[in-house]
Amino acid sequence: MWAELTASQNPANWRNRALVMGFQHPVQVELTRPYTAKFFADADAVWAARDSEPAQEFMVLGYPVMDVSPEALRRTRSGRPKRGTQRRCGGWWPRETTGFYGR
Repeated sequence: MWAELTASQNPANWRNRALVMGFQHPVQVELTRPYTAKFFADADAVWAARDSEPAQEFMVLGYPVMDVSPEALRRTRSGRPKRGTQRRCGGWWPRETTGFYGR
């Protein structure tokens, strides 16, 4: 499932949305915790390769919001996009100044 979420080819919008929305669940935080590191490792590549809508959905819905560990916080604070990967899409882009992905 993670391989499909992070592949360079765009899945159908409905499929991408279903995969990313169904990936995390509050009672399975420990099961998905290893994907926190993978999210930050793959975020730049997904952002660069995907069309606007699937890229935004991955960044917003795929962000490991339920992992509130110190490691996740550290990665969020240091998770700045690489230079040249910023792309404005509908008012949303990875902001270089804060290191956070969001609106």
